[in-house]
Amino acid sequence: MDVVDSHIHLCEARHPWLAAVEQEQGLQTGALDKLWSCEELCAQVAACAANFSVRRAVFVEACGGVHASAETALMLREAARPDGLVAACVAHVPAPDGAAAVNAFLDGLRDSAGALPAALKGGRVVLMGSPPDAAR
Repeated sequence: MDVVDSHIHLCEARHPWLAAVEQEQGLQTGALDKLWSCEELCAQVAACAANFSVRRAVFVEACGGVHASAETALMLREAARPDGLVAACVAHVPAPDGAAAVNAFLDGLRDSAGALPAALKGGRVVLMGSPPDAAR
């Protein structure tokens, strides 16, 4: 059976919010302290090949804030690889920071003709672990 994994996260650095997730989920400290790279994902896909044929995947942002642009750029480069597993990207979009922040983020992704990358399929904001500011 051919499969498109519609929601993957890749994380190549330890993020501070993981400690809160571990605590909330009752996990041992450091349980999520692992690099989740494209190579790791491909190895896991290969291990499941007898049952499923994962052909492509959609990356969904794993970190926001100051790392969002770099993470999005990395995943869009992965999506541009013809032999890669990542087919599309749902980026962290700084919507709580207002329209100007969203436009600046998107402008940073545009090509010289002003077009957004074809692999950018959406945006989202994760509120887990950081409740929205009541003033916004």
